[in-house]
Amino acid sequence: IKEVRGKGLLLGLEFEDEDIAGLTIAAVARRYVIVAYYLSNPRVFRFEPPLIVTRQQIDHVVTAFRDSLTETLALVEGVEAD
Repeated sequence: IKEVRGKGLLLGLEFEDEDIAGLTIAAVARRYVIVAYYLSNPRVFRFEPPLIVTRQQIDHVVTAFRDSLTETLALVEGVEAD
């Protein structure tokens, strides 16, 4: 992750590599969390929570993101090892 920006729960994450961003977005989506690419930069995606969000939902997103990033890094490391 190159940079995290935003305020409150509206966060943007910029990755060094757009492929890593894409793989992470796909992994997050498989965990039923919707994130969107930032339109002008495919290396950046953003969390866009609803105005009313519960602590349980925030915890789910944090867990989904962490697990997705771990999955993506394992995939990339496995590909590089070949």
